[in-house]
Amino acid sequence: MLRKGIYAVTQSTTEPDLVVLIKNNIVVGNKQIRISAIRGYLLDDKVAQFTLNATIRIAKYVSKELNLNYQIPTDLSGTPADDKKIFPDNIALGVVLLQAYKGITADGYAGADFIRKVMGLHTDLRYASHCRAVFMDESTNKIAVTAGGQRIVMPNFKSSETAAYDFLRSITLVRNGLWSDRPNIINLTGIRLVKGDTSIQWDDTISVCWVDAQGKKYAKVYTATTEPGNRKLYKNMLPQTIVFYPGYHQGKQPALRGHRTMAFDPTKNYPDRLVFNTDDARGLNMHSGGTVGAMKKLVKYILPVGANNESAFRAVLVFMEIFEILSRWGLDPTRPAWENLSGWAATKALRAGPISGSSIPVFQDEKTAAVRSISIKAARGWLAKKWTSNRPILVKILRSADPAFTTPSNFTQLNTAGLETVITDQHIHGIVQRQCNYFFDEKEVDGLAGNTYLSLLNAEIPADGALAQLANIDYARMTALFKLFDGGNPVLNNTRRNYVKKIITQTLIERAKFIESEALKGLEVSGNKIKDLVGTWSILCQVVFGPEMFYEMMEFALGNALETGQRRWYYTLIDEASVPKG
Repeated sequence: MLRKGIYAVTQSTTEPDLVVLIKNNIVVGNKQIRISAIRGYLLDDKVAQFTLNATIRIAKYVSKELNLNYQIPTDLSGTPADDKKIFPDNIALGVVLLQAYKGITADGYAGADFIRKVMGLHTDLRYASHCRAVFMDESTNKIAVTAGGQRIVMPNFKSSETAAYDFLRSITLVRNGLWSDRPNIINLTGIRLVKGDTSIQWDDTISVCWVDAQGKKYAKVYTATTEPGNRKLYKNMLPQTIVFYPGYHQGKQPALRGHRTMAFDPTKNYPDRLVFNTDDARGLNMHSGGTVGAMKKLVKYILPVGANNESAFRAVLVFMEIFEILSRWGLDPTRPAWENLSGWAATKALRAGPISGSSIPVFQDEKTAAVRSISIKAARGWLAKKWTSNRPILVKILRSADPAFTTPSNFTQLNTAGLETVITDQHIHGIVQRQCNYFFDEKEVDGLAGNTYLSLLNAEIPADGALAQLANIDYARMTALFKLFDGGNPVLNNTRRNYVKKIITQTLIERAKFIESEALKGLEVSGNKIKDLVGTWSILCQVVFGPEMFYEMMEFALGNALETGQRRWYYTLIDEASVPKG
């Protein structure tokens, strides 16, 4: 039983979900108040009136007023069972008690009247919706000190996964967010660099954090944009913690779908307007993005939008794994990724034999006869002529075959014939071997290091042995996944199986973009500053650059869900400018 003044509250002895309100030791009130309804008002996806952060603020206030010692739970399971930990029964009882004590309607709904008349906040705001919205605005929260007085400082995310994990955990909790330390329960965090009104870049990060059964901490960090729309013209998600559920982005690719979102939504008459939606009508998703490396042949709404039952959830996991495998097989962006994978799984690897006279033989696996012979003289002449006007590229190509290559002192003055004298037989052999390491069609092995060869250098994909081995593993797994489409799951049908087989990915292009990015030397919280289009599509969405990186992230996030039982993912967005740097 909780008491304050002449009032007390307790749970019914016959029906614990019912609240019993007592005044001067006499039960009062003729309307049933249920703890489940109080909790639902704050946490139910369909009817919630507050964000998770605001709910925690209310819980903290009630705890302080009634000396209940509420702590943000850190043993969450990512299931609906978390709701009782986030907003315990005694906190729900405390809401009713404080309402009665302050002389307002004691119904357990901690709405605008509770904020204004009980908490004493935003008393100048007339409209209830406006009051709730301003109360939910977490962007003014700049706390960067733990409850124990320890200063929270942002580390270099690449220097230590443990340091990144500890920072993200600490800053989430002091910002009234949710975090779980249970083994293999996944936490998601976005760190946003606010660049101004319209400067939207791939310079944010989204991190996946967890601890394993032995207590080892993991923090996987991905380049992202957390605001793909103009901040002054389109909805913009404010710093907060939201809930993500597995589903699909626009019904075309596996993604995470967000609920309970506070957004900045300006209009001409209300330029500072804040709005709250439990499920934004246009869909707040976390998905892959960017024009470079984007998947092609995607079809809107060929897949469901959400996953509302266990069968649909398991289908999302199947599609997620399929897309994760396909995302790394865009080695030839003119063909479907499934065809690339199938070809690699069936192919025999090529190799360059020793130089024989003036040519380089090319063999295929165990065959004793060469399938191709490359003229060193022709390749040398072509190479010198091709790159006469771009000698830095020529140097890059030659160093790919001989890392110790140094240019002669008169390199910039040499004519085409002079450049031929610099290119050795071993250079041509190295170029041929690298082509063998990638191509499985002997016609593409020619010793001519042109633009296609440069794409190999920029992306640095595995050598043929490793790639062929990976292809066999991925092909076997894809074959097993495709068999699940005949197992009776209503989401997994033949039309959708044929759909994914036609998807084109651009793996090499995506990898090359990361290689060229400005921040490759050290991924910090600013992310990789990739020069790629960020349009006003996907307003409010949280977007990871490139399908390969996104589906790697999704595999980390959802890969253990069947074992752990996690069915919801808590995501906290934090503005980088509000956190001290080391």
